[in-house]
Amino acid sequence: MDQYPDIMHKGRQRRNSAIVGTVRAALRQNRLLFAYQPVVSAATGIVDYFECLLRIRDEGGNILPGAEFITAVEHFGLIGLIDRFVLERAVQELGTYPQVRLGFNVSGLTACDRPWLRALSSRVRNRPDLAGRMIVEITETAALDDIEETARFVIDGSFIRNLADNPENRVFLRHLLGLTKGFGLNTIAECVESAADAALLRAEGIGYLQGYHIGAPTTQRPWLGTSVPEIA
Repeated sequence: MDQYPDIMHKGRQRRNSAIVGTVRAALRQNRLLFAYQPVVSAATGIVDYFECLLRIRDEGGNILPGAEFITAVEHFGLIGLIDRFVLERAVQELGTYPQVRLGFNVSGLTACDRPWLRALSSRVRNRPDLAGRMIVEITETAALDDIEETARFVIDGSFIRNLADNPENRVFLRHLLGLTKGFGLNTIAECVESAADAALLRAEGIGYLQGYHIGAPTTQRPWLGTSVPEIA
C-alpha cells in the first residue's frame, strides 16, 4: 500500500513527459493553432473580441484542447515558450486582420517575465491600432496585485456553470460584481452554457459573456464568415 502513491506519481510523470514531447514536436512542426471563441457584450449581444484558445493538431489530425497539455507544460517549465508562441501568433493575426479584436491568456509567471514583456512592447510599439485591439488576460491571481491597472476582470467558469441552480454561487457572484464595480472594472463571465445562466448574468449587470451558449470555439476565423466552422 505504501508504494501505491509512488507508483501513481511515476505514472503521472511519464504521462506528463509524453505530453511535453508532443508539445515540443507540435512547436517544431507548426501544429500549434488557435481556436477562436467570441466574447460578446451582455447588453447588446455584439461580439467585442475573440479569445484565442491554444490547440494542438496531433499527427493524426485530431485537435487537442489546452486542458490536455497546459498543466504538463507548466510542470516542466515550458509555459514561457508557449506564451511567446501565443504572443507572436496573436500579433500576426491582428496585423493580418485589422477589423478584429483578439484576446489571449498568459500565465502569471510570464506576465512578470522581462524578456516576454520586452517582446510584447517591441511588437506593439508605434502600432497603437494593433495595441488597441489586443486583450491580454493574466490567468492567475497575479493580476490582483495591480488591480488598479486592470481593465477587465474575468470570472472563472467554475462559478458560472449552472449558476441558475446554484444559490451559493449567485451570492458569491453578487459580492464579486460589487467589488469589481468599486474598482471600475468591466467583468467577463466564462463558461456560459445555458440561456438561464445568461439571463441571470445580464440581470446581475455582468459586462460580457463567453461560453458554448454564446458560441463554441472554432479553428476557422469566424469574422471571415466561414459557413461550416470546425468546432475545437
